[in-house]
Amino acid sequence: MGYRLQIGWLWMPACLVLSACSSQVASWKRLEEKSEKTTGVVVNVDCSDHGKIFYRFSVNGRQFTNSSYGYSERPCHSIKSGDPIAIYYDPSVPGTNTPMTPSAAVCFYEARAMTPFLVAGFLVLVGAVQLIRKGNPFKQPVSPGGES
Repeated sequence: MGYRLQIGWLWMPACLVLSACSSQVASWKRLEEKSEKTTGVVVNVDCSDHGKIFYRFSVNGRQFTNSSYGYSERPCHSIKSGDPIAIYYDPSVPGTNTPMTPSAAVCFYEARAMTPFLVAGFLVLVGAVQLIRKGNPFKQPVSPGGES
């Protein structure tokens, strides 16, 4: 029973990790299908943090602020606070937005979502190795009296 519990602890994180990434990629795919473009303004830039850009924009009089690690228009060191920046957003959910083109954002987030699949695959591999090393956990032990 204890061995099955150990295998269960391997499968649970794998399932959680796999389910967590699918909804994130779906929102970026929707953005690719029906995005609108507006102009925002760069609020802050942190090139030491993987080129992170903080920006602000408005849609229908409502302000949105966000940050992004990816921006392919210019190198990070050439971007300054106050610079205009193109923002792509989902008109039905403007909180889903990016300064990357929507297709670049999908590629970026799909690559990021691949990491959980690799982790889950590793956990499954570890579980399989444990099964092979320990033998079949469901096999009944042979009694010392010689009964078969």
